Amino acid sequence: MTTTATSNLGWLKPDVGTELDSWGVLLNNIFDAIDADLGAADTQLTLALASAAPSSPTDTGVAGQITWDANYIYVCISTNTWRAIPFTAVGNSNAGIVGETRIITHTTVPTGWLAETGQAINRTTYSALNSLYSAMGYPYGSGDGSTTFNLRDMRDRMNIGSGTTYSLGDTGGAATHTLTEDEMPEHTHAAQLKGTSASADGTSVNNGTLAESFSDAWLEGAGSFDSTARSGSIVVDNTGSGDAHNNLPPYSAGLSIVCVSGLAPI
Repeated sequence: MTTTATSNLGWLKPDVGTELDSWGVLLNNIFDAIDADLGAADTQLTLALASAAPSSPTDTGVAGQITWDANYIYVCISTNTWRAIPFTAVGNSNAGIVGETRIITHTTVPTGWLAETGQAINRTTYSALNSLYSAMGYPYGSGDGSTTFNLRDMRDRMNIGSGTTYSLGDTGGAATHTLTEDEMPEHTHAAQLKGTSASADGTSVNNGTLAESFSDAWLEGAGSFDSTARSGSIVVDNTGSGDAHNNLPPYSAGLSIVCVSGLAPI
């Protein structure tokens, strides 16, 4: 029987021959997953069985301890520092980190992932993601408050990094926008002087437009200025339509998905 070793830690893996569905294949896949998660820095790690699964990533432990429960394999990589690898991630090419998001260019959501449509999902069924979101106060919604919680709604939305201006869960922006008066730049309009009654030489200008000069209406032919007070108004011409404008940069849409069953983010 021949044996192979994991690439980083050099753990020997048994030869399983052609029995691709045997427990040996599962064990080898687990070895490879642990080896990839721990990396080359822990080459001196010696495994020992722990008495119980850790209750948190910083639970008491000694480097090299390993244990498991129904869902995870736990490895203590240094004093009081644990890593968890879900059984669903072993041999699963779709495996991601719980809470990780990706954009895909099709509509088939892979195993262990859900589309982000703002839906409420069960806290027990998706316990790994629930633990992550509950620690942050359910930034995308607490569902019914007891049995469910919400995913982000990324339909017709773009990602923006959280930081000093935006916090996790913040939403905003608009696909279109109508400018307010305060948002408009300074500008000018064409105007017309409208007369209601003006007569200089017997020719009346009623509701006419005094468009060129006073002489056009008040100095017609007589050659003298009629100083009689006149009434009128200045009418400013309208411009623009008042419609909303497109507020989007160039874009290409994909489907946003989130990992609900994968490597623990610890």
